[in-house]
Amino acid sequence: MGNITQRLGVKSAWISDLHLGSPHTRNVDMLNTFLRLMQPQQLYLLGDSIDGYDLAKAPCWTHGFEEALQRLFRLSATGTGVTKIPGNHDGPLRQLLQAAGIGPQDRENHLLLRPRDAPEFNGRGVGIRLMQSTVFTNKEGSHLFLHGDENERLDPAKHKLVELYDAAYYRLAHLTPAFNRLRGAMDKPYLPLTHAFQDLVCRHVTNFVREFEEAQVVSAMNANMQGVFCGHIHYPANKVIEGIHYRNPGSMQVDQTLLVENARGEIKQVNWGTVCLKLAKAKKQGRGVEGVLDELADEIGAERLTTTPLFSYHNPGVDEISGQLRSTQAGLIATATFGPNYRQMPVQPAL
Repeated sequence: MGNITQRLGVKSAWISDLHLGSPHTRNVDMLNTFLRLMQPQQLYLLGDSIDGYDLAKAPCWTHGFEEALQRLFRLSATGTGVTKIPGNHDGPLRQLLQAAGIGPQDRENHLLLRPRDAPEFNGRGVGIRLMQSTVFTNKEGSHLFLHGDENERLDPAKHKLVELYDAAYYRLAHLTPAFNRLRGAMDKPYLPLTHAFQDLVCRHVTNFVREFEEAQVVSAMNANMQGVFCGHIHYPANKVIEGIHYRNPGSMQVDQTLLVENARGEIKQVNWGTVCLKLAKAKKQGRGVEGVLDELADEIGAERLTTTPLFSYHNPGVDEISGQLRSTQAGLIATATFGPNYRQMPVQPAL
């Protein structure tokens, strides 16, 4: 694969709900393909990047998860500004922010998460900026960034039937990779099986999706914003509600969708799962992937980059006692799982 279209540049990209560390995240290779092929000037992670919920139950850290985390820090070292908003699954990172004096309504200050080093208040340079929320401004106006679980009264995750919903949702999520391998062979776009389930249950039975979207729109109105970006419900959207532009990139755990902004300021939804299916088919047929990337560049208005920063995956090794894969960012993972005082926990994370 040559350097001419090996990477595509965009002004901004938004991804959400990566759920690194969850056994339900089966398509992490698609996320790593995005981090390998795309070079946004700004990358925004809208919550649930690390799944502290599942890691607290049982450590599950694979080479795919570790590669994704290493690639995120590598992007920050090669010119991409990476900003992360905590979600409910990595909620202890909010405690880390509050311990540094950065409250829920603070949209200016940040902690810089530096590779294998202590977070730095309003630090600059290589690292991931951790923020409670922030604001994005374009020709449409100002947009609020958040995860979406901040309004507990209208949080679907707090519903009494959420355990039954999750059981069905993740069962369909586990079937989605095999289902889409068949679709890719037939040149059909990537389609998560969870969407039909969400349309039935969350739109026509309980109206979870509509109520959630309206709650985020109200948050934007209360903050005098013209738009809002959020994640949380694993349901992609790009639309106007009551004069407020509501955008949700969807989940990179199952949906494999994201949002990008090109140099013209146009924000577009991308079905990244479909891109990966096309790349896999081209590789299987012995064709170069340049054609797929050229097609994507034309579709979203991306710039073709002529140079590619080298990335070398560092194998962190296995913990001899636990048998679990270590991580180059074990402190960050443990903090996202147990909170800033994780070293005082009676049970240490096996990472």
